[in-house]
Amino acid sequence: MTNVDKHDIVTADEASVKPDVDMKGLDQCLEHKRVFMFHCEDHEDLCCEICAFSRHRRCDNIHEIAKVAKNMKDDEMEKIRASIVTASDVIMKCKEDQLNNVSRVEEIVKEIDIYKEDILKKIEEAKKRIVSEITSHNTQEDERINTRRNAAENLKRELDTHLAMSDSVRENGTETEIFILNHLLKRTQDKASQTLNTLLKNDYTVKPVRLELLKTMELEKTGDEKEEPFVTGLDFLPDGRIVAVDNMNCKCFILSDPLKRLDTFYKFKTYPKDITSYSDINIAVTLDIRTICLLTVGSDNTITLMKTLTTPTYYFSICPLNDRTFVVSTWDDPRPARMIDVDGKESDFDNVKFPGKTYKLGESRCTYIQTRGTLVLTDKHAHTVYMYNTVSGTSSEVKCDRIRAPRGACVGPDDSVFVCSDNTNSVIQISPDGDILALCDVDMKFPYAVAVSRDGSRMAVINSSGGERKLKLFKIIR
Repeated sequence: MTNVDKHDIVTADEASVKPDVDMKGLDQCLEHKRVFMFHCEDHEDLCCEICAFSRHRRCDNIHEIAKVAKNMKDDEMEKIRASIVTASDVIMKCKEDQLNNVSRVEEIVKEIDIYKEDILKKIEEAKKRIVSEITSHNTQEDERINTRRNAAENLKRELDTHLAMSDSVRENGTETEIFILNHLLKRTQDKASQTLNTLLKNDYTVKPVRLELLKTMELEKTGDEKEEPFVTGLDFLPDGRIVAVDNMNCKCFILSDPLKRLDTFYKFKTYPKDITSYSDINIAVTLDIRTICLLTVGSDNTITLMKTLTTPTYYFSICPLNDRTFVVSTWDDPRPARMIDVDGKESDFDNVKFPGKTYKLGESRCTYIQTRGTLVLTDKHAHTVYMYNTVSGTSSEVKCDRIRAPRGACVGPDDSVFVCSDNTNSVIQISPDGDILALCDVDMKFPYAVAVSRDGSRMAVINSSGGERKLKLFKIIR
């Protein structure tokens, strides 16, 4: 307002003098070093008078800073303060990250030290395990060598006895006695040759086999039979003929090569369980009434009963321990396997610790590796094959996914064991040391019993599937 003396009158705050502020050059144009006087809204730029004239004279919205400054909202300060806070946070985070990096290095060093200790520990454990495995292997190898040596020593004693007898008989015996001796010597020599062939092999590695089907025979009723045949046991004679027992029709019959059933048979009064060939043309059959029948098979295929052994124990599977003694599996007895000789004298495997089970009929069967003194026992419900060294008392368990409900078993080439796996329709080859070598698919439901020829070239397998029972003959390819 203006008074009478024409002086301008202003409010006190407008009349206060503000001190100069050092803008540190921020209020000047960098190019012309002149104070900013204009603001171009079109380019959002501050201009000195030279910039305004040379660069912004065509702009529509260029104003003097002095005029637009009066209407300015001072909110940029708050934004700056917020940015300062944000920048401070970034700085703090960077410092934390740097500290974390240092800590992470320390943690990595600690982790590496832990891994180092763990690796050294694992190396030490691996060393101990390897030493243990090698020691165990050497122990098993020593057992195998001892078994081999014992077999050779027993064979030598037997041959020495026969040779001494031979000298006496040839000097003092009759022609009949000399003829009998020659027959016994021939049989002894044949057996000795087989044993020595095994003992003299330089390569003790048992190799997997494969099977080639030669012939299939459907097991059908013959004229006098009332029931479908159910063969529960079979074996090869030395000349290649097959002897088998038919449980349902109480028969023992013969098959010539290849799988031709002969008319001759032997009729039992009760149900036979298993059969084995021993001592040339002799066979032994287990029956379900605690009885073992010893029979002989003539060259004309006649089957003649020689002796009946009555036993206090139920026996199922049977195989030879030697020419005069059998290994038999039991049922309803705490001893799952026993020995019985041709005179009916029974004995036990005193060095063997069995699983502690009493098997029911059909739950377990056995076979025996003569040259190694190894008893093999199958356990149907445990899906396990047990192998016992009857000399040292050591044992091992053989299990795998393909061994399901193991049934009959026999010894084959190189002392390997063949086991019928009922629920996988296959025959499993196991080495004498308990290693699984081959899984042979026999393409028949529920394989039940298996036998291998004396020369190890053929295998016969029968099954238990009702309505589809058959016998298959395979060539063993090694």
